[in-house]
Amino acid sequence: MDIKGFFVDWNGDTRRTEAPGDGFRCIVDPDLRRVDVLQSDGCYVHEGMFFTTLEDVKAAGVEVNLIESTLVSEREWPAIIADADGIIVENCVFVATPKSATVPDSGVTSSQ
Repeated sequence: MDIKGFFVDWNGDTRRTEAPGDGFRCIVDPDLRRVDVLQSDGCYVHEGMFFTTLEDVKAAGVEVNLIESTLVSEREWPAIIADADGIIVENCVFVATPKSATVPDSGVTSSQ
């Protein structure tokens, strides 16, 4: 279950822990008030302080510039499409929802 709250990112912007955007995901430790931000491939990219509310962010003296993102009901992974000879023909993002998978802008879709 995602722990809802906020953190301040590497640019000083505020993001939601449950929907950080840009293909990132968060691991929250509310006891340590810590947020670890990971890329979709699991690579660690940032550690921030966990805030329960935007008021808590403001109380810490941080100007809030909230970056809105949609909730991650679908997952994004970097993908490489190669031809039969193994030559890369397209770098893209693979988006998977619970019932289907779509490669954006390529028109390729598969369903379960």
